[in-house]
Amino acid sequence: MALPPPHIPRKPDDVQSGTFPPVPHDHPVAQEVCVFNVSTSDSLNFSISGSDFYKPAGGTVFDLNLEVIDPSELLHGHGPVRVWEEENPRPFDGTAPVPVAEDQRIHISVSTRVPAGSGAAPGPYTGTLVVRGQATSRSVALSGIYLAVAENTPIG
Repeated sequence: MALPPPHIPRKPDDVQSGTFPPVPHDHPVAQEVCVFNVSTSDSLNFSISGSDFYKPAGGTVFDLNLEVIDPSELLHGHGPVRVWEEENPRPFDGTAPVPVAEDQRIHISVSTRVPAGSGAAPGPYTGTLVVRGQATSRSVALSGIYLAVAENTPIG
């Protein structure tokens, strides 16, 4: 009797989180804003629209491999357990196109910095990370809050 095919778990979910913590002037903050599984080989470009205060900050491309957990790490009598693992990290700086292959997973970071003397008013500022390739098109809304004193107010 043939054994049934082993259970293959779902690949990790995509993640998007473009909300930055409040920042004062000249205080750079970088964070991961987008993680996704690559479905088709491509060459990806990164850009920011809507604000000069955000910049692509690079990231990492990983091979996504299905691994079997060592049976000695499981409870007695438990069948094989498989998990998706990110392996073979390949960092990139976000300034040049990044080649990706099917079944890879990419983590993308963005930095924000409001320079002193920029003339920016205190409060919210927004932008959009755009990821484009021949077969890929994604965008992530970015939002932050600039902490400063409004110069034309009683406390400025």
